[in-house]
Amino acid sequence: MDGFILLLIFVIVFAAVMLLTTYSKRNCEYDERQLAIRAEGYKRGFFIMLVMTGMLCIINEARISVPFDNNFFLFAAMMLSVDVYAIHAIENGAFFSVNEKGLAYVVMVAIIIIANAISAAGHIIDGTIKSDGKLMFDNGGCNLILLVGFLLMLTVFIHKYIKERKGYEES
Repeated sequence: MDGFILLLIFVIVFAAVMLLTTYSKRNCEYDERQLAIRAEGYKRGFFIMLVMTGMLCIINEARISVPFDNNFFLFAAMMLSVDVYAIHAIENGAFFSVNEKGLAYVVMVAIIIIANAISAAGHIIDGTIKSDGKLMFDNGGCNLILLVGFLLMLTVFIHKYIKERKGYEES
């Protein structure tokens, strides 16, 4: 239940941020290069999701025993596809629009990481993350996936920032 509450909080915060950025007076425009890079990222994310969903179908049809439930795997596949898109866009300078710094987004990602780390740690400590020997989506598995996915995203943000900063210092 704790994971569901955190997921609900995440959805509400994410929706609020999206509404605020969508209806803000700032002009968020992407140039043609960024749009092409973003399109390639969306395509890569889509194919990752397609392959992962196919893998789950094969696993279920072959009745292969796996250490997680189906919901955990599907959510992990969704997070992986989002990460593939985000990493591609971040590394190629197309995640944020022209002249946008994205500090608010990075702070939001850090808050999501902290909240999910606390919840996942609680489920791991009290032993409810597993049921019948399987990682469960609704007993902290969701938090674990979000923690890993957003931690990966934050790492790429930091890597890109350091790389750009070194580039500015060298020139």
